[in-house]
This record gives sequence, C-alpha cells and structure tokens, in this order.
Amino acid sequence: MVNIHSHKPSESNNTTVVNVLMNSQVDDHNLPCFSAGIHPWYLTNLEEQKTKLQNFNVKKNCLAIGECGLDKVCASNLKLQHEIFTYQCTLARQFNKPMIIHSVKAHFDTLAVLKANGIKKAIFHGFNNRYTILEKIIQEGYSVSFGEALLNERSQAAALLKLVPVDKFFLETDDSTEPIEKIYAKAAEICGIEKTNLVAQQEINFKNFTEQ
Repeated sequence: MVNIHSHKPSESNNTTVVNVLMNSQVDDHNLPCFSAGIHPWYLTNLEEQKTKLQNFNVKKNCLAIGECGLDKVCASNLKLQHEIFTYQCTLARQFNKPMIIHSVKAHFDTLAVLKANGIKKAIFHGFNNRYTILEKIIQEGYSVSFGEALLNERSQAAALLKLVPVDKFFLETDDSTEPIEKIYAKAAEICGIEKTNLVAQQEINFKNFTEQ
C-alpha cells in the first residue's frame, strides 16, 4: 500500500513517503523514500534549512518537495511564507520533482503560487475541506490526499472522497497513530470498490506522480 505522507517510517512493507522537515535534526538519510521541505510553521534558521533542502533533493530517494505551502492560522509571517514557498517551487522545477502541499485557510493563494511557478504535480495533503476548494484543486490539475478524517463519517473528507476522480486522490497517515490499512479499508468502503482495486489504483497514481 502507498502511504503518500507520513511523519514516521513504516514498520511494514508498505511504500511510505516519510516527511522530512528541514528544521529537525535528521541523521538517517537511508529512508527508502521521503519528501523534504521547509514547513511554514518553522521559518527560522532559513539559510541552514535551504542548504539542507538542496542537499536532500539531490538524493534519488527524495521523491518530492514538501510538505510546504501557506498557513494563515500559524504565527509565521505570511509574506515570508510566500517567499519560502516560492523558493521551494523553484527547487521543484530545478530538480523536476512534485510537491506535497500544506495549506490552511489559504488554498486559493496556494494554487496561485503553484500556477505562477509552473508546478505541474502537487498533492494537497490531509484534505478535509469544502467542495468548492476541492473542485478548484482538481480543475487546476492537482491532487489531494485523505487521511484519518475519513474515519469520521461526518467529516468533509468522508463526504467528498467519492466525488474525486480515482486518479486524483491519495491516502496518508500524516501524524496519526491509525494504520494505513485502516484508512484504505474505509476509503474502499466509501468508494464502493474492492480494497485490492484501490491498492492497485493507488500504485498507478504513485507511479504517475513520482515519475520524471
């Protein structure tokens, strides 16, 4: 099973894209696959973070840049968030890599930055928002990923999953303690498809997202 965004390595044989943040002390560069990014919550020591990000992105097992993006709820200066997000978009083009997006109360602004910087592949992770936002993300050619929110039948995520084209969504654990297997089972139930078919489609989506 593909877990497109997690904060911890998998203990199983699943394909887990581990999120590596540049403000943390990372000493294990041998993860099977990971994404690397400067998170909008942690905009300190930026020159050091930029250097680390460039070094990580030359690694073959670094599959994407992120999570990164815009967050209008956190304390970080919004102008600085835009600057660092734009910088990471530039790296994504330079290294020909897709992006994992963190966006809070800023989806349309985030989309504008992605389009202005010519980003072709991006996933808005942890999606649990309104249909109008989902519709715009899909219209612009990007994808979304769903996580633990699917387990809450009253969530926006659970209501909207079945409206997303099968080639435009991914599944994740993020920082949840719920196993990815449980999220797959719930997603298959919501979509009304066999879990094996969902697993196969997610593998196709992952290949298309990460191939250069």
